[in-house]
Amino acid sequence: MRGARSAQTTLKWPLDSEASARHRPRNVGEQKGIQLMQETSNAGGIVALFSGVFGLVFSALVFIFWLWMLVDCIKRETDGTQRIIWALVIFFLPCIGSLVYYFARKMPRGKS
Repeated sequence: MRGARSAQTTLKWPLDSEASARHRPRNVGEQKGIQLMQETSNAGGIVALFSGVFGLVFSALVFIFWLWMLVDCIKRETDGTQRIIWALVIFFLPCIGSLVYYFARKMPRGKS
């Protein structure tokens, strides 16, 4: 019991070891570099958060637009063959197909 107690008193914290002394900043420039890395890593987290939120919102808007164009194509195209072709184009090429359908078919239909 006594030997175990003396072993506990001789242990040092990891911060007091030689290994941690090698990682301490040696001068002001090194300390500023460490502060800059910490600030950058915090900013990266904020940027990642906002890009994740905006990415999610943008993806949702693209999906809603795609769905809107697909439903519009199925409901409003009068010719059966054209309806199938446009629906397949919109379905298999979601972003490009939806935009092409919008500018080629929906906008001219809305003007007349």
